[in-house]
This record gives sequence, structure tokens and C-alpha cells, in this order.
Amino acid sequence: MKIFQLAYPGARATVLCIPYNCDRITAVEFEPLTYDDVKDLLSELERFCMEHGKEMRVRAERGKVIVRYLPSDDEIRFEVMEPAEALSPPHTF
Repeated sequence: MKIFQLAYPGARATVLCIPYNCDRITAVEFEPLTYDDVKDLLSELERFCMEHGKEMRVRAERGKVIVRYLPSDDEIRFEVMEPAEALSPPHTF
């Protein structure tokens, strides 16, 4: 769920589940990610992807947006891009 929250900065999340050997639905709530949460999660994801991932080109669906995180030493900024912007080659001036 925390990875999903990366796509929606500032969002709270709730997961409904039925724990093993339980007969009722349980709700687990996640507070919005803090700066430290995002920093740790991005670091963990990078480490995992470098060990287990493979490089591939992703096609974005029309009408969807892409959130790109830009971590630096003291802050993590994010920007929302249209898919066409994300897939086009960078501009050089």
C-alpha cells in the first residue's frame, strides 16, 4: 500500500482484509507518507529493483498521469507529468 501511496502524495489509505484464521473483515489504515517514509521507501525500492529488476520500456495509457519523485539531500519533491511528456526524449537547448 505504501508503494501505491507514492503515486498519490498526501493520500491516506485503507486496506480491507480478512486475517488468517479470522472470520471478520479488518480495516488497516495508513496515514499519509512522511518525508522520512518516502525517503526510506524510495531507497528500499531502488535497492530491490537493482537486485531483482530488469530494464524495460513502459507504455503509459492515454489520460493517465505519471508522478516522478526527485529526492535530494534535504527534501523530496515530486512532479506530475502527462504520459506524452514522460515518454518523449529530453529537450536540449
